[in-house]
Amino acid sequence: MSTIFKDTYRVNFKENIKKPEDAELIFVIIQETLKKFKLDLIKGMKVLEIGSGNATLLDLLKKHGVDILGVDAEPRPSKNENKIPLSISGYIENLPFSNNSFNIIIANAVFDPTLHNQDQRLMMTEIARVLKPGGMFFGFKQSYLLDVPIDGFNLIPDETIVIYKKS
Repeated sequence: MSTIFKDTYRVNFKENIKKPEDAELIFVIIQETLKKFKLDLIKGMKVLEIGSGNATLLDLLKKHGVDILGVDAEPRPSKNENKIPLSISGYIENLPFSNNSFNIIIANAVFDPTLHNQDQRLMMTEIARVLKPGGMFFGFKQSYLLDVPIDGFNLIPDETIVIYKKS
């Protein structure tokens, strides 16, 4: 991935995605990373954003043609042009989806036990459950993410973001 994007992310990116430019940066980072695996976020991928918050990333990815859905404890309305809800209510420890539902899962600043009462092992187990085989989890700003092996997940080394690939 381009060093300029990673440096911009590392230095300028705030914890919550509030501006379209922040969401665009995340989109570019994910697309660049997926290219290494000959994948494209827009082509045939079903994407879930956990902790979708203010829906800024959801709206931007939808505009780019990404098949995306969000889940949040307190989802906020999306500003998408079709007025179709892109985010539903739910908790990461008990995701309201069938097994093997998504190719990509994105999380930004959701692993923080200082703000939320979390069972991080259960959260990662649920993420693995709803990811399709070969699916990938992208964790942005995950300074509190457990640094322990997760069954069925392989950690992909990256100095900026946390990336797991489901076996």
